[in-house]
Amino acid sequence: MGRVKSRMSVINDELDILREKAEQNHFIDPVDKERWCALRAEQDKIERVKKEIAYNKACKNLEFRDIYTKAYNAGMKAGQEAIPTPMVVQTHANMLDDNSPVVQSEYISEGACGFAWVNVKPGYSKFAKWLKAMGYGDNDSYYKGVTVWVSEFGQSIARKEAFAHAFADVLKEFGIQAYGASRLD
Repeated sequence: MGRVKSRMSVINDELDILREKAEQNHFIDPVDKERWCALRAEQDKIERVKKEIAYNKACKNLEFRDIYTKAYNAGMKAGQEAIPTPMVVQTHANMLDDNSPVVQSEYISEGACGFAWVNVKPGYSKFAKWLKAMGYGDNDSYYKGVTVWVSEFGQSIARKEAFAHAFADVLKEFGIQAYGASRLD
């Protein structure tokens, strides 16, 4: 794109010179007129190419948005359909002795707590760069690539894992290297 800008600058400079020459002489000689027409044609061609590049870039962004939306929706569906294993958290009178009397008990319907993410590799791929540009992902110095954190479904690791794996599966359908991962909190 830098070469296109510099070429456009050269064309505009040449056109300015021809325009000044014509104003001074009050006419355009045939050689200058031919050069003028050639420069204008080249200028129009460059403008068309620039518009085409911008259009293709916009289409690619729309394609990436569609992929992301499809992956996100699949993740949400999987997370909502996941059935966490409930757990009971108990506090004993003596925290070092599980046989001591239970003084407090709490039922957690959403199961174990944790977090999950989707890792997209390589981090320099167009889709990974798009994720970062849109604010959906961040560079991951540990796993490498770009990580999309699952912030839905509170602390339920079962639902977050389901989201991450479904999200990654959709990305894989589009040829994007991705995997879901999780960790207990």
